[in-house]
Amino acid sequence: MDYGAIGFHILLLWAGFLLLGAVCRDPLFRRSPSSCWKWLAAFGFVHGANEWLHMLSLALVLDDSVFFSAIRFAVLITSYLCLLEFGRVSLLETGVKMASSRWVIARSCASPSSEPSTASRR
Repeated sequence: MDYGAIGFHILLLWAGFLLLGAVCRDPLFRRSPSSCWKWLAAFGFVHGANEWLHMLSLALVLDDSVFFSAIRFAVLITSYLCLLEFGRVSLLETGVKMASSRWVIARSCASPSSEPSTASRR
């Protein structure tokens, strides 16, 4: 397996997510009345850290110990929670009442589908 090419692609992903975080933290966005941009910036930075950890595991040719895998998984979940919060806050700012509670995130993680399953209708 060519780890050089994979490492280069992960490096590009890492740089892209860090650039996303930096752009969202730009003063132009901070002067905006919208407060959702900080969550997108947090997603960019945290997901960029996840890509860096992935690249580190490939560069050191780690066997991905349980501890290191748990750290990477926790960072990945944290990044996606930031992305979900960005979506919730931006929907709230556009006037969607359903997104007013943070429990929306817990519900969307527990049940990704808003349609009840056919098994529950019986």
